[in-house]
Amino acid sequence: MTWRGTTSTQDRIFGALVYLMPILDVLGFGVFLASLFPPLLLLLVALTPLLAIYNFTLGGFPVVQMGLFFGLFLLVVNNRDIAHFVRFNTLQAILISILAFLVRLVLNLLNLSSGLGDPFFRTTTPDLMTWIIGGFESAIFIAVLTGGIFAIVQSLRGQYADLPVISEAAHNQLRY
Repeated sequence: MTWRGTTSTQDRIFGALVYLMPILDVLGFGVFLASLFPPLLLLLVALTPLLAIYNFTLGGFPVVQMGLFFGLFLLVVNNRDIAHFVRFNTLQAILISILAFLVRLVLNLLNLSSGLGDPFFRTTTPDLMTWIIGGFESAIFIAVLTGGIFAIVQSLRGQYADLPVISEAAHNQLRY
């Protein structure tokens, strides 16, 4: 579906690039799934350099993540001079990142994780709780990864990605 006229090539590329943010946010959730399905490690390894930059911290403060989040929100989403297409996709990517952050926060507060650590070297057989939490993390990973890839493809085609609930929230926020 296309709204509000045509999009330039530059808008399409920028609209697609912002979806790397939520994908990088959930990459850690893919460790359990990658331990079960080794070809998925290629994706994790390919995105490792970007992840290292994205997770850069100073004194424990995630400088790049927070800078990118606030920069995109304040300078892109709230800027009416930027094309609606770019603002919409940026807001959708931010909303997905917020959801991923909330899931990670809840898992950390409950002290839950799949517990596998490094997917390249697994010495113990996972117990039932590891399978349950790993399955949950894998579901989050798959949902964000497939949604992100779908949104990237749609953005490169110059069309709005219609993601359930997220698109409606982004559309309601950007009515002007």
